[in-house]
Amino acid sequence: MKKITVLAAVLVAVVAVAACGSSDSGVKTESEKEAEPTAEGIDVEVADAWVAAPIGNATVTGAFMDVKNTGGDAVKLVAASVDPVIAADTQLHETTTAEGDMSGGDTNTTMADIHGRDTTTTMGGMHGGEAGDTAGMKEVESIDIPAGETVSLKRGSYHVMLIDLAAPLQVGETVPITLTFEDEAGETKEVRVEAEVKAT
Repeated sequence: MKKITVLAAVLVAVVAVAACGSSDSGVKTESEKEAEPTAEGIDVEVADAWVAAPIGNATVTGAFMDVKNTGGDAVKLVAASVDPVIAADTQLHETTTAEGDMSGGDTNTTMADIHGRDTTTTMGGMHGGEAGDTAGMKEVESIDIPAGETVSLKRGSYHVMLIDLAAPLQVGETVPITLTFEDEAGETKEVRVEAEVKAT
């Protein structure tokens, strides 16, 4: 009887120690894991990324690509960036034309208004419009990427703008671009792409 009592006491002590140790072990329960914020819902694929070789002495140019949302929830492209040794600023833009603003904004905004220089004569070449078009663009806060769909950042539409290039970009060079996506919960995920410089 005495042996059984001692054995029972030892077992109780072992269980108590194990219970106390589990709270400090760093191992999280399934409910604790589910409560943690994650960006696992952001599933995007970026293809065919390229940068237009600047025209003449232009210090601005556009980057283009296809963004596919392979996840089940809508996400947004909220930012893009490059190393400052390539360009001083990087923005998300939408091209506008004199025939009508694609999103209902001010159609009188031109590149001269945005970047302080007259580039209306080259906008057609850079963004795919007719040579005589009066085209401009405006910065946008984000670009929607619906679930299961592909959004093309292309000439005459949405694109990434590289502003104040530090040096001329040469055809064949590669420009690393970091894209930041955001889901409906506000979680973000960065995707790095290598965009080849191509002649327009």
